[in-house]
Amino acid sequence: MRLEDLRIENYRNLAKEEISFSRGLNFILGPNGAGKSSVLEAFYLVCTARPFLSGRLERYIHRGQSGFSLFSKLWGSVGPHSVLVEKKKTKALKVSMDDKPIDRNSALFRMFPVQSILPSAADLLLGPPSIRRSQLDWVLFHVEPDFLVTAHQYKKALKQRNFWLRSSSFSVTSPDPWADPLVNAGVAIEAWRSAAIDVIKPIFSEIVDGVDERLVCTVAYRDGGMLSRGEGLASLAARRSSDRLIGATALGPQRADLLFTNSLGPCSEVLSRGQVKTVSACWALACSIFLGGKIGSQPALLFDEIGADWDSVTLSGFISRAAQFGGQVVGTSSNWEYTGWEEASERHGAALFHVEQGKIGVR
Repeated sequence: MRLEDLRIENYRNLAKEEISFSRGLNFILGPNGAGKSSVLEAFYLVCTARPFLSGRLERYIHRGQSGFSLFSKLWGSVGPHSVLVEKKKTKALKVSMDDKPIDRNSALFRMFPVQSILPSAADLLLGPPSIRRSQLDWVLFHVEPDFLVTAHQYKKALKQRNFWLRSSSFSVTSPDPWADPLVNAGVAIEAWRSAAIDVIKPIFSEIVDGVDERLVCTVAYRDGGMLSRGEGLASLAARRSSDRLIGATALGPQRADLLFTNSLGPCSEVLSRGQVKTVSACWALACSIFLGGKIGSQPALLFDEIGADWDSVTLSGFISRAAQFGGQVVGTSSNWEYTGWEEASERHGAALFHVEQGKIGVR
């Protein structure tokens, strides 16, 4: 997947700007508050019809204007396609592709996979397990055609079973009405996740070694206790009384986690914040390589403040590895004085842009 041209009107502090990206590396440089992240947000929004962060889209409208519009030419597994995203203050977001309205965002989301790595990337390792599960499930959404439906089935069965555990109709001796649908969906999710980790793990380790050989990190999937139907049903039956006490189901995919470790222990405990961000970025790159191999088209990778908290050696190593990715990479940085940007342009054909006071130029 790649985005060639992006036309931005009245989005955040960008009044009317156009930018043409290369199909490989792209770096948007400039001081804080210049509009770098706005370009990255616009890229993500036009590919997914969703903002980076939750919140009302009205706040993205340029001051004094009635709405914003984003127009782009996108290439997926086939293409090109023209995508237009429009938002008026008093109206819902409108999305059209090739001059035809799109009702379901998931259609656009699946056609143009894009992964964003924000300055909070350390949360992948430092945050709760739900962040790590969600990132892996994003990959599976694009790889497994039945994943989304199965995940919805599991979520519905889990909600119903938890309600039953807290209700007056609960009985330890009566049949569990939600065990079968919960386990059937849960086993499928666990199998998809486990199989994906087995393939991504060596890719991830190779990338980490290439970027910073001192880290020597690996990853493992800690399942939620539903790797097989028999195991899942038996565990649910054995835990029914304890589940009743807490009013929730204590096993299943919602209890799984991804464990990042090295020889000294959990990466979240033994690495510096900069090293944790390095591991997070390498994991995102590994997942994208895996995804591209499965769907035949590399997703786009967006890095906001790429290299923040990294030394020049780590940043250079990651840029070199990202250049081998084969997909489109767009990163922003306020460290515009870093001499490695010109080297990336010369060695890897990276396109360099400069943003200041809402104006985009070629560096």
